[in-house]
Amino acid sequence: MEKLLEKIKRFFYPDFDEKERLDAEIKSYEEKLGLYDRDNTWTCIDYRYINNKGDRKSYLENLKDKVKNNWKNPDIVIAGYYSGGDPRDIFYSIVLFFRSDKFNIPEKDITFIKKVVEKLFRERRIITFTECDGENLENNYIPVSIGNNKKNTKYPLDSYYEVKSDKETNNYFISDTENLNWEIEQLTKKYKR
Repeated sequence: MEKLLEKIKRFFYPDFDEKERLDAEIKSYEEKLGLYDRDNTWTCIDYRYINNKGDRKSYLENLKDKVKNNWKNPDIVIAGYYSGGDPRDIFYSIVLFFRSDKFNIPEKDITFIKKVVEKLFRERRIITFTECDGENLENNYIPVSIGNNKKNTKYPLDSYYEVKSDKETNNYFISDTENLNWEIEQLTKKYKR
């Protein structure tokens, strides 16, 4: 019976052997990076990352590159949310996610932003500009609004940054990072364990 099923698969899916090889190689690299419990439909490390390419072969190349360079989840993830419509809108409100094992952030600093971010996760409106293991973002990172460092900040998500596209690579990036880098530096000093 198994041989018959195998013949049927190969008849309808002539590239079946290639797909099996690709899936096995991807699984091997995923495990090297600690990305367990993923099925053979994943096409990216971080499904929220704005510059995902979206196919299994690109995913394999990305995994190989990450393993070669000893990639680890970053200590700080730059993320944003958009107001709706196309996730590649021009302006994003930025939220930083700090690794909970590397930073000590008092609950009073995150009570409101945590509720806002939980809602944005449910609505699938969070996009990351820093690639991380998307599954860990909700569980191992603490959201911090960069608006907390500004005077007269009425709303925690009011720091908008322009996102531009590189025409050659078709990648998206935050165009003016000077202010953002200053915010990250201040918060890192404030919360570092």
